[in-house]
Amino acid sequence: MLLFLMSIWAFLAYIMVRMIFFYLSFWALTLLVMGIFSTAMAAGRQVVEGKMIAQLRKDERIAGSPVHVILEADLPEEEKSVQWKRAILYYSLALPLTIVTPFFFYLTPMRDDSICYLASISGSIDST
Repeated sequence: MLLFLMSIWAFLAYIMVRMIFFYLSFWALTLLVMGIFSTAMAAGRQVVEGKMIAQLRKDERIAGSPVHVILEADLPEEEKSVQWKRAILYYSLALPLTIVTPFFFYLTPMRDDSICYLASISGSIDST
């Protein structure tokens, strides 16, 4: 899915970033891709943090600590991840733009311009 989104992003960057509506489409997709990448990285970090906490609790159990100390064992603040905040920011910016983009495409002359432009690039329109 990421490869598909990146190919669409590259397609928009190469051909359709000419008008304001195209800029909107481009940035909506760019923010969406950034949100997906940030979510993937944050999810991986959450797994690592879970394993670190499990190891910390195991070490506390081996050391013979009381149960309440074992259950309260947590990572220090500098070890905790905040990457999920960036993913939420990207998604909150991309969602409204992504919802509005199809309306701009079908309710403005952007659709006709892009179809004619792509047809002229492919050579299927006769210049006569």
